[in-house]
Amino acid sequence: TDLYYYLVVLTALTFLTAWLIRRSRVGLALRVIGEDETVANHTGINATRIKVLTFALSAALISATGAIMVPRWTNVEPNLAFSSLISFQVLVMALLGGTGMLLGPALGAIPLVFMSEYLSGTFPYQFNIALGLCFVAIVFLLPQGVAGALASGWQRLKARRARRGAP
Repeated sequence: TDLYYYLVVLTALTFLTAWLIRRSRVGLALRVIGEDETVANHTGINATRIKVLTFALSAALISATGAIMVPRWTNVEPNLAFSSLISFQVLVMALLGGTGMLLGPALGAIPLVFMSEYLSGTFPYQFNIALGLCFVAIVFLLPQGVAGALASGWQRLKARRARRGAP
């Protein structure tokens, strides 16, 4: 039960850190680097320094997560820690959630965890193939993720209300 509370605190700390970075100069630099790194370099942003800083911060948060989760397992081995399936699931979570808002990847993590549990229980030998098909479906059907779909749906609803003259 202590693991749960530690993870809740770490999750809150992660969201707070992401929110603070997004509102800082580093967040602006990251957005510029994401749009066009050449432009970022020409405007005086040290892209390498910003990338290393971001990598170090994410590594610290991931290390803290690992330190909290290690007592749950009886042994830790490289195949468990560096599983390609886990890396792929993180990628699918980020794509499913979208990057349009701060909570986008969390919105992707919730349905993917339930879907992964269902698929691994129902199709244990075809789980990797099923996850790959989900990835392809997300790329084609939800290219902006759940957050992007919700945002565009909200914009369409507002535009429809504005055309009708509703407040």
